[in-house]
Amino acid sequence: MPSPLFVGIDVGSEANSVCCLTRDDEKRPVSRFTVTNNRPGILEFQDRITKLVHKHHAEEVLFGLEHTGCYSTHAAMYIQRHLDFGVRRKNVYVFNPSLIKEFKKSHYLDAPKNDRVDAWFIAAKLRSGHLPHPFTWSEPLMALQRLTRARYHLMQDLTRESNFLMTNLFLKFSDYTITGPFRRNKLSATSLAVIEEFESAEELAEMSVERLVDFLVKHGKNRFDDPEAVARALQKAARSSYRLPQAMADSVNLAMASSIRVIRTVQEQLKALRKGIEDHLATIPQTLDSVPGIGPIFASGILAELDVRQFKSHKE
Repeated sequence: MPSPLFVGIDVGSEANSVCCLTRDDEKRPVSRFTVTNNRPGILEFQDRITKLVHKHHAEEVLFGLEHTGCYSTHAAMYIQRHLDFGVRRKNVYVFNPSLIKEFKKSHYLDAPKNDRVDAWFIAAKLRSGHLPHPFTWSEPLMALQRLTRARYHLMQDLTRESNFLMTNLFLKFSDYTITGPFRRNKLSATSLAVIEEFESAEELAEMSVERLVDFLVKHGKNRFDDPEAVARALQKAARSSYRLPQAMADSVNLAMASSIRVIRTVQEQLKALRKGIEDHLATIPQTLDSVPGIGPIFASGILAELDVRQFKSHKE
């Protein structure tokens, strides 16, 4: 009975190291080679593996590689979807790097760390069995994943910049986030306008209620039920806040202005991404967002990161 060919690939940003094993000899590879991690390299990989298939009369090839973010995406996609190796069956397995690390530790505690060794361990893992679900490629879901991950990245940026803004805001206006009317929505358009417009807590405290009400109505687009109450709460917080020396106040205001510009830019990009995610989700058949409490963003994150095709349905 022909032995399957086990192909371990250690993926790098520039080159992929390849190790091929059969069941006949566990420790001695039938082939080792390195190809560039680009389109000419993957076509050379196809040619060399096809020759090995014919030489060893393999009817099945198992390919394994570690998940290394963007560097492993093209290799896994091309092998699974585009390349023909002249066999009846081929499966691609994309391993969590921690799984290969534990496999290596359980077999050889003192194994060196280099590309050739890692490729051998990936091939040996394929040979040992107990494999995860084979890699599958869904273009719509991968496209959705790019959008949801971009949004996640921007949300982290927004959180980091907001936290930095809040440290400076406490110096400028210590009670703003404690007793002020915007303590629960500190990054609203009106709140950012207040933080940016007034040079100090004193200026805000000394302003007439009428002028402050006009300011809040204008920047809040007349959405406050009682803008006068908001104005008075704001002035009360200003009067009870610490005072800063002028030289320090100028530096704090400049730092806060920079943070506010970043926050507004990120907020605009998040709006654009949200629309892109919702539009893309509408093209994918799914019922997740029909579940109470799961909106389009949450549903998109689940679909993009969790391949539901890996779960078997059990009929009662």
